[in-house]
Amino acid sequence: MSTGAGALGTALLKRALAEGAPEVLDAAIEHLRNAVESTAAGDLNALAWQSNLGAALRTRYRRTERLADLDEAIGLLRRAVAESGPADPGLAGRLGNLGLALCDRFEQASDQRDLVSAIDALERALLIAGPDQRVRQAGNLVNALLERYRSTRHPEDLDRAVALGRGAAANGTAATTSADRAVALGNLAAALYERFERHGQRADLDDALAAATTAVASTSAGHPKLAAYLSTVGTLLHTRFILTGKTADLDESITSLSRAETLSRDIRGGRALALAALGNSLLDRYRWLGAATDLDAAITWQRAAVALTPDDSPDFATRSSNLAVSLAERSQHTSDPDN
Repeated sequence: MSTGAGALGTALLKRALAEGAPEVLDAAIEHLRNAVESTAAGDLNALAWQSNLGAALRTRYRRTERLADLDEAIGLLRRAVAESGPADPGLAGRLGNLGLALCDRFEQASDQRDLVSAIDALERALLIAGPDQRVRQAGNLVNALLERYRSTRHPEDLDRAVALGRGAAANGTAATTSADRAVALGNLAAALYERFERHGQRADLDDALAAATTAVASTSAGHPKLAAYLSTVGTLLHTRFILTGKTADLDESITSLSRAETLSRDIRGGRALALAALGNSLLDRYRWLGAATDLDAAITWQRAAVALTPDDSPDFATRSSNLAVSLAERSQHTSDPDN
């Protein structure tokens, strides 16, 4: 029974990751849980079912932010790693999933011990990863190093993240999947943008945009991560417009962010992020070209972003302030006191 439930749960998990379908993910978790609970001691499949259930629970946490799912995922993944032999071909993947789950919990609770453990797990995963996993594990480590940089502002973490990201993007093999390469490119774009914000070097911004654009091109139309990559491209184009005043960048930013808003399934506030960025780009185009329709659209999207942002989110004040600015500008434009 456990073998059938585990195989079905694993197949459903792969489908859920490809399609972003929450009902498929819930079914995957149910079958994998049944497999874990009914697996006899010493069953060779036990580690795979534990690890897959942990990955599935982490995926659901990223949609719902239900902390119990994340805590259970970390417990399962820690157990699977501890019970894996050093030559187990599945160990790198289990370490990678554990590192990502610990990063998620660090983002939620800001416990530095989780971040230290995450980076340790991801360093080990990269060290032992085979050719088919090396790009994936390097991309995961880039993400964790970025988290530590944002927490500590140590530039060596940022520079290493950029170097690792460049290597992962450039050194894929025939075994590297397009999805793994896209994740590595997306994380590289994030690292380069952080470095641009720190040092102001235009080359970092241009390289970040090139990496994010390639991530979009490498991602299939129905993939759940496509919206996030499009949002990154739109944000980077808007930033370059602010630097150069090139309206083509602003127009492309709005097009990319509009696509991101349409495709976003609101995984961990992704739709709110796209809406806020779209509103900001439209506001700047209104200021640049003076079309009242852009100002009206900016307010519509900024209102929606505020509505989707929890009151206790660090983004709530900024998004509310941006909406207030847009309403004040429309009040001046229309002399309507309701604004």
